[in-house]
Amino acid sequence: MEKIKIILAEDHPLMRSAICSNLTNGSSEIEIIGQCCDGIELLEILKFKIPDIVLLDLEMPKMDGLEVLKTIREEYNSKLKVLVFSANTSNYINLKLMQMGVRRQVH
Repeated sequence: MEKIKIILAEDHPLMRSAICSNLTNGSSEIEIIGQCCDGIELLEILKFKIPDIVLLDLEMPKMDGLEVLKTIREEYNSKLKVLVFSANTSNYINLKLMQMGVRRQVH
């Protein structure tokens, strides 16, 4: 069985480490093929590695998740699956995500 390839974009090192650890702990089905701390770095990684899923934090320095998601949608024609996560639950953010094609939000 082929592993699920994931790239994680999260600016907090401890959170990034915890997510990676939880995803791969005892799982032979998941492979973290890239990690980054901002949107610009994520877009650079995507030039060389295409994952099955991008785990995308919304609040990051240099280029936030909304900008990255917009770029991904334009450049990858929505073929790339993106799981967005954030502690921000503002109506503005929820509306922007819905306008960008995010189908489901869990708080």
